[in-house]
Formats: sequence, structure tokens, C-alpha cells
Amino acid sequence: MVIKTGARVRQVVPQLEGEVVERRFNEGSEQMEYLVVFVTSDGTPGERWFLQSEVEEVAA
Repeated sequence: MVIKTGARVRQVVPQLEGEVVERRFNEGSEQMEYLVVFVTSDGTPGERWFLQSEVEEVAA
């Protein structure tokens, strides 16, 4: 479906959920940073650093 000019849109971003395996302090942002390992929806393993403001803890 083509989106009409002037339409409001929202970015579609896959939600990642994984385990924190490392943490460090990011001086530039003055926040903690967490290395999270996860498995994508197609089964591919991945890892990525996230700032504290980009993630939240969830119940196990």
C-alpha cells in the first residue's frame, strides 16, 4: 500500500529482547551502556550495545 503525501507515519522497528552480558559507563552520554545478546525473528543470533535510555528491564 502506498502512503499518501501528508499522512502521519510511525517507524516499524522489531522489538528485541535478550540478556545483558556486559555493561559499561558511556562518558559521552553520561549513561550506562549494556551489551545485549538476542535472537532475531528469523533465528539469527545478534548482539548490540544499548544506552540506558533505550532499554528497560523485563520480568524473567
